[in-house]
Amino acid sequence: MDNSNTARCRYHRTHSGKWHCPDCDLTLCGDCKPLANRLPHDVPCPLCQTAMIDLEAGTPFWHDWREILHYPIERTALVIVGLAGLVQLVTPAGLSTLLAGLPVLAIFLYYVAVIIDRSACGSNAAPDTADLADRSRIDARLEWVKTGFVYAGALLAAGMSGSPLILAVAILLAAMALPASLMAVAMDGKFKAAFDYPRLTTIARRLGMDYNLLAAAALVVGATPAVVFHLPGLLLPTFVHATLLTLVYGWACLSLAHAVGRELFRYRRELEFGAGEDPIDRPLPPKPAVHEPVQALADARVQMAEQRSDQARVTIGEALTRYPRNRELNRRFEKLLAAEGRITELKNHVERVLHRKVADGDVAGAVDHWQQHRDSLDGWEPRISATRHRMALELEARGDHRTAVRLLLSLPKTDPRYGRLPEACLDAARMLEEHFADQAAAEPLRQFVQQRFPARAATWFEKHEFSTPELQKQPG
Repeated sequence: MDNSNTARCRYHRTHSGKWHCPDCDLTLCGDCKPLANRLPHDVPCPLCQTAMIDLEAGTPFWHDWREILHYPIERTALVIVGLAGLVQLVTPAGLSTLLAGLPVLAIFLYYVAVIIDRSACGSNAAPDTADLADRSRIDARLEWVKTGFVYAGALLAAGMSGSPLILAVAILLAAMALPASLMAVAMDGKFKAAFDYPRLTTIARRLGMDYNLLAAAALVVGATPAVVFHLPGLLLPTFVHATLLTLVYGWACLSLAHAVGRELFRYRRELEFGAGEDPIDRPLPPKPAVHEPVQALADARVQMAEQRSDQARVTIGEALTRYPRNRELNRRFEKLLAAEGRITELKNHVERVLHRKVADGDVAGAVDHWQQHRDSLDGWEPRISATRHRMALELEARGDHRTAVRLLLSLPKTDPRYGRLPEACLDAARMLEEHFADQAAAEPLRQFVQQRFPARAATWFEKHEFSTPELQKQPG
């Protein structure tokens, strides 16, 4: 709704507050909760994880009951309600009143649709003549008019049955379903959505107590004519009484329409209703792989600003379990671990990152990542054999022969988790001879592989096209 709240974001003082947590007295802007306005679920506070209040959505309708009741007291509304009362006054009771009232009912229901439409877009001002003539919204508003005719027809039929019980049941059922029906039409833009039971129950559950109060207000409005008409000892003539009742009933219906629109605006995200936007222009909710890492990083910034580094580390760590390859999550997590001096945890994390990069075929990226952290980790080297072997080959291609050989020489001679250790030993021997002319260090490695894995050695020699007879010689 039109919000006068002037709260500012705690961390961006030039930005207006968008989300507020009353428990933590924390106000955040859209930059602190990126993409949250496009998500259909609650926005949790980064400090206490409870749902934050959407400051732009306004307050529940029952908080502003005076504004709700005063809403229909304006010129256009009074003219339309007065026209309905005039029809009651000048036409005799019976079929003539019903026929004369149909056009007036259609006009009244269209005005109700305009009120819902505008209120659902955040407007607190009653519609004027220009709003009524808005051609771009006529088709959508007619869907509400159809819904209103169905409910009005059902209540009329129940009243004409002559049974107070049937009428009472009809009013109760209509009051329970009407607010959800109007909201469903707003979301789908189709008349048939008003009677989609799963959709109606979903709306009622999502609004919770707010919907119960809205339905109670609808029940009061719907029951007013029935209760008054059945009171004994009426002092006024029937046609005068019916006219006054029409005026009161019209005013109450317009107030209820505004309340429904307000609640629809408040829950527009949860109900996936793009308030004030054409369906073709409504932004789609971002995929979890997009918004969850971004939100985790934003929450971690708030937590760090509040001196809650442990909580920030947990927030990013949990996001990493779902999106381990997200570059920014990994970068921020490593920065946090380094800042807190958690060297062992940092080594373990970098090890996992290197292993994933190598497994994904990004060996060059793995080498860059390791070199970025090597000095701060006191020359630490990865422990996983497959990672060391592939990185050594990349380092050799870059010309860093000494580091490449060191990675290979420190490999264990046997590792059941890595099946290419024989090839790693032969690569180490090759590098020693080619780049350092160290035949003495290379020969034991080659002999070890030839004795333990003769077939693998032969395949390796063939692949590398060694022509020296001594190198091709195998035992046995």
